[in-house]
Amino acid sequence: MIRILASLAVLAPFVLPFNYNNAGTAACVVTKNLLFSQGNLIRQLKKDEVDAFKKYKKELHIFNTKINEAFDKAEENEAKNATVPPMPIRPTLPSFCTGADTTMYIFGACTVQNNKVYIGNVMARELEEKEKGKLADFAKKLAAVTPGTTPPTDIYKGLEFCTEL
Repeated sequence: MIRILASLAVLAPFVLPFNYNNAGTAACVVTKNLLFSQGNLIRQLKKDEVDAFKKYKKELHIFNTKINEAFDKAEENEAKNATVPPMPIRPTLPSFCTGADTTMYIFGACTVQNNKVYIGNVMARELEEKEKGKLADFAKKLAAVTPGTTPPTDIYKGLEFCTEL
């Protein structure tokens, strides 16, 4: 029993939904057909995105049901000396949750998301066209950096969206 519960306890933080109220600051939140990211309204979802969201919700429900069943049967499996059942694969987030408009860039005193500059949680201004180009160049350069390595220092050149005094 202990062995199965220990195995499940190790995996639980990675597979179970959180039960705390994070007040809409999660990376991807949908209410009705509105997309929010990090508490910021991004946009209204398109029809195909609403369909993808509904599909994801169904897949997530099935996933969570399987996880809950594994926890419910843990004692029974231990009594039978059975092995831990294989973990189900968590469904992939809909692509609108990981798009360019939901990516948040943190620049010291401000953040930039969806071509808008935020000071704290207040939208300060929209990026100018020239700044949008610089941010797009930065995103491309950042994507090319090998994970775990330090980006070249010139990657940040021209990204003065806000100044802390």
